[in-house]
Formats: sequence, C-alpha cells, structure tokens
Amino acid sequence: MRIVVTGVIVQFPYAGMAWHYLNWLMGLAGLGHEVYYFEDASRMSGLYLHEGTRHHGVRFAAGILNSRGFRGCWSVLDPRGERHGLDLTAWKRICRSADLFLNLSGSSPATGDLERIPLRVYVDTDPGLAQARLNRGALRLKRLMGRHQAHFTYGETLSFPRLGVTSG
Repeated sequence: MRIVVTGVIVQFPYAGMAWHYLNWLMGLAGLGHEVYYFEDASRMSGLYLHEGTRHHGVRFAAGILNSRGFRGCWSVLDPRGERHGLDLTAWKRICRSADLFLNLSGSSPATGDLERIPLRVYVDTDPGLAQARLNRGALRLKRLMGRHQAHFTYGETLSFPRLGVTSG
C-alpha cells in the first residue's frame, strides 16, 4: 500500500516532534508499506523555521528523514512556496497513485493533490483538543475534518454525540 503521512517536523524542528512522526513512518514502512512524508509549511510565519537561515527546519527534516531510510520519499512546501525533497512532478505522481493519506494531528489542510488520494484519515494525536475546538464552533477545523472519510483519536473514552464524535 502506498501511504502519504503528514506532520510538522519542519515547522517544529525538535527531536521529540520528529520522533512523533517518525514512529508512524517507520512503523508503516516496517509493515511493508511504501511510505511518503509531506509537510505543508506554506502558512507558517517562520517562528520555528529560522535558526540562522529560513531553511533550518527543512535541513533538520531532510537530515532526519534521509538518515532513517526516507531519502527520496518526502516533500515539503515552505513559507515561500518553494518545494523541497521530491519535485512537483514526482509529488503529483505519488498522490495520484497513493492508497491512503494519514493527516496526523490535522497538520495538513488536505487540499490540492492530497484530495486525489481515495482514503483520507484525520488522526487526532492530541485527544480532547480537536473535540474542544469543535465544541466551541471551530468552523475551519470542521471543514478540515470534513475533507476526510475517517477519523481516529488516541482518546479511548472521548465522546461528543451532538458533534458526531463517539467513542464506541
């Protein structure tokens, strides 16, 4: 199965964040899947991207991903709209042939080429946060979640029936 996984390694270039997403990438690859990492950092203000240069987060992510066996299997869109890793043609080809898109932490807007992927899953890695935001009427989050066919949370007993979120 060809799987696209999103995260925020570039936007938060710290070991803990990198390992959070690498666990998914390495686990899925270890199960025999063809795994690609994508990050849309185009909307970031650059708060975490700049440590000396605007490419700090990109260099950090490239080093981590390449050293863990994902060389040639990642693509990042930076705040200036520049693509790093896979070029646009290769990225579009991956999205056209991918089977599954895992939007970890809702880290991607799930638009554009990602919409071509037939199964899109929103994976809530911060149980309670998305549900609380939805409960307060977060329309942008509701639209984002609506772009996915399935939703998963780490929270085992979270339930908001009036929002359509149940733990059963």
